[in-house]
Amino acid sequence: MRTRLHPSYLLVALAAACKTEPPPPPPPDVQVMTVEQSNVPLYAEYTGQTRGSVELEVRARVEGILLKQHYRDGSAVKKGELLFTIDPANYQAKVTQAQGQMAEAQAALTRASNDVKRYRPLAEKKAIPQMTLDNALSAEEAAQAGVAAAKANVDQAKLDLSYTRISAEAAGLAGKAEVLPGNFVGRGEPTLLTQISQLDPIHARFSIPEQELIRIQQELGGMTQEQRKAKFKGAFEMELADGSRYPEKGDLIFGERQVDPTTGTLLVEVAFPNPARTVRPGQFARVRFLRGALDSAMVVPQRAVRELQGTYRVAVVDDSNRVFFRTVESPSAFGSVRVITKGLKSGERIIVEGLQRVRDSMVVNPKPWTPPSSVPPASAPAPDTAKAPAAAPVTN
Repeated sequence: MRTRLHPSYLLVALAAACKTEPPPPPPPDVQVMTVEQSNVPLYAEYTGQTRGSVELEVRARVEGILLKQHYRDGSAVKKGELLFTIDPANYQAKVTQAQGQMAEAQAALTRASNDVKRYRPLAEKKAIPQMTLDNALSAEEAAQAGVAAAKANVDQAKLDLSYTRISAEAAGLAGKAEVLPGNFVGRGEPTLLTQISQLDPIHARFSIPEQELIRIQQELGGMTQEQRKAKFKGAFEMELADGSRYPEKGDLIFGERQVDPTTGTLLVEVAFPNPARTVRPGQFARVRFLRGALDSAMVVPQRAVRELQGTYRVAVVDDSNRVFFRTVESPSAFGSVRVITKGLKSGERIIVEGLQRVRDSMVVNPKPWTPPSSVPPASAPAPDTAKAPAAAPVTN
């Protein structure tokens, strides 16, 4: 028996036969760079804070009413410039009183000395008892001690009076006044009035790990004192909070006498010229020190490297524009770049932009990558991976 198909089924079958597969999507556009091997400088990098080369606390050394502030908050002051005045009336009265007591003591000494002069020849002639002369001599010594004590009281009273005029002990930038005129200061303990910081040079304090200290000591073992000074002369660079590189080079000032047992780090201080006084105390500072170089290494943008649990991978584009992900070794990074020491060959192309759109063995449409101005060139130096913890806030 012959089966007859309904016309609608014929139409469906005819449409299916005429339907064609859509064309595959074009390869995704990616931006690639060609890597090159070079000798990459290797830096050790530490995080710390800036502080003035001189940090002074200006305090009230005598008690009294603060009469006047003579400087403007945040202004530069010279050494010896008058900053504050405390009411001197009470201390002026004490000077006058001490001077009066000094005069009395001086008069008593004069009388005792006259007695000795009068009694000495009489005692020699046995006209008076020897005891009378001895008593006069004792009285003269006591009067001399009284004069010395009175003079000390006068000096102390004058010193206290001088403390009512508070001057800058060093030139620098004076901070805001911590106490306003009209307040009572100096009772119980010296009251903090303001602080002065010398900004040129500016210092940066940071801590280095104990392991790094041992390595540096081993490197310096065979050097003379002059060679050590030369090695650290202008050897430090500083990066500020906005990522900008400070233009001046820094010199080593000191390393602390002992390693902090709680953190296992050593405090180090470096001085940077600051003629324009653009860097202020308390700023964030990332300090770098050149510790060597990596031979045959490569510097690539951070965005070109995928990191997962300490493993680094890059997307390599071969001559047929096919993508292959490859594991590489990357011991360090700095800013927006990362150092590759193993896993890439000079002349190979890697994807910088468009990694999220590709997968292994995919064909791509590579285009040259143009680095933005903020990205360092391929020869940019790289820091060491061992970083010290941030230094504690610097206080006086």
